[in-house]
Amino acid sequence: MHKYKVPRQEEKCVICDRLRESESLYCKYHRLAYERLKSGYNEWRKRKKNITWSKYLDVVYNNKYTGKWIKEVIEGIRRGKHEGKT
Repeated sequence: MHKYKVPRQEEKCVICDRLRESESLYCKYHRLAYERLKSGYNEWRKRKKNITWSKYLDVVYNNKYTGKWIKEVIEGIRRGKHEGKT
């Protein structure tokens, strides 16, 4: 019989019930999505100097090609579950 350790609440990703990575608020999937979101914002700022983080999140969220995990991260940022600031 396998003994699966159920993560305590403080060990869970702030978005889902997966085990979060050390030194992160996220599981590996949401951490990667957040990192891509941040790096994308930095690229956009190089091209569109006056785009705000909030406006960027709106544009990305409303893009039909944006993936589920990135949308979940954006929703979490909007709900204030985590900082989500660059």
